[in-house]
Amino acid sequence: MMIRQLRVRPTLSRDEQPELNSHGTLRWIASLIVWTTLGVLVAEAELLWETKEIVQSATAGDDGLVSRFKFKNTGTTRITIIGVHASCHCTTAEPSTSIIEPGESGHIQTVFHLGDRLGAQVKTIDVTTDDASDRPVSLVLRVKINELVVCNPRILVWPVGTAKTAKTVEFAPAGSQRLLMISPPAETPGFTCDLESAGADNKFRLRFTPLSTDVPATGIFRCTAQVEGKPQVGLIVYALVKAN
Repeated sequence: MMIRQLRVRPTLSRDEQPELNSHGTLRWIASLIVWTTLGVLVAEAELLWETKEIVQSATAGDDGLVSRFKFKNTGTTRITIIGVHASCHCTTAEPSTSIIEPGESGHIQTVFHLGDRLGAQVKTIDVTTDDASDRPVSLVLRVKINELVVCNPRILVWPVGTAKTAKTVEFAPAGSQRLLMISPPAETPGFTCDLESAGADNKFRLRFTPLSTDVPATGIFRCTAQVEGKPQVGLIVYALVKAN
């Protein structure tokens, strides 16, 4: 019986294409499976992250907060990190190595500089690799910055046309440490400021008075606080003469 040969458009190079005959058809299918499997292995050459989100806490006045996002190359080919970009200039991010061989591990180290920030902070770091240059991995750093010194209130308001009465801001340590010092802020046009040293209650007080409430005015007062055993921290108080 005559066996009619099949005409199949090759998906492999001419040299790699198996001969198609009564036995060659099975060899062709086997070759196709091998090539497909290799393609899957290459597609899986990506970094496996221990976590893509880190949650930390810090206290105002702390220096750089260091975090590490760990990864491992679980694929069969080398991966190269070609880009690491943080969402804020306050955060730096560097890979422990740019070239990761199969089976090797590493990390992205971030340093978040707190500055005068307080409360919840969210920073993202995008990591781009040569195996997925169009799909960067986004790492998330969540930090809660606790106050070292409680300032209450932070904003003082006088409605336009009201009496020029003095208003007070209190400064107290957030923990059990003693508040050693509040530096008086520099003079601000339109307002006066008087500092009252801490008493038995371990609180400092600043009294602000507008020179006039006839027209709107804004005062921004920057001062420095020192808590026992802690670095100095900067504080900001806002004084406003505001139209209704």
